[in-house]
Amino acid sequence: MILMDELMKRIRFQLCGQFSEPLRIPDEQTGDVARFVRIEGFGKMYSFRVDTEEDLASYPETGWVRAGGLLVRRSKSTSANPRISELLIPGKAGWKQPTEEEYLGGCKFGGWGIIAQKKSGEYRGNEYRNLQLNVVGDTLLFRGIGADLYDRLPDSGPLYVSGSLDTLLQNDAEGRSVCDSIFSLENFKLWEAPKPEKSAA
Repeated sequence: MILMDELMKRIRFQLCGQFSEPLRIPDEQTGDVARFVRIEGFGKMYSFRVDTEEDLASYPETGWVRAGGLLVRRSKSTSANPRISELLIPGKAGWKQPTEEEYLGGCKFGGWGIIAQKKSGEYRGNEYRNLQLNVVGDTLLFRGIGADLYDRLPDSGPLYVSGSLDTLLQNDAEGRSVCDSIFSLENFKLWEAPKPEKSAA
């Protein structure tokens, strides 16, 4: 496994669930409409922003789906902006019915990055433990890491991170509807350089 190849894959998410009714939120001031594809996982609703009505119409309104894509940071924000770029539905090549574990697991993410900063402290009486991870073309921020997991994290170097992702619809500072994400870092592993092959005697 070559580190650069793994870094180029970036951090990706995957979700198995069923399509729910799409969401359109008009902006009364500008007349713009925020459009969201919604997928219902086990006990949770996940929302993903799309740009146009044509994009929204390209998604089925009902049925099972395997959805995935890259975690990228929303412009001028520390929050991620998950966008669906991979879609598998029944009848499409490669489709497999979700297993019970996949469905119950919700939206999961995983991938390699390089640690930019590991920082903990106290702010306004509340403890915080954060990790900034550089990925290709972006920096992602993981907040609220548990104390035990945080203490085991290295201070620098390559790191594979995995965990769960929730989406949260809310308004930004300008009153526009945005879809933020809540990361829960659950596990990690360190990079192990491949051992050189032994030459034949």
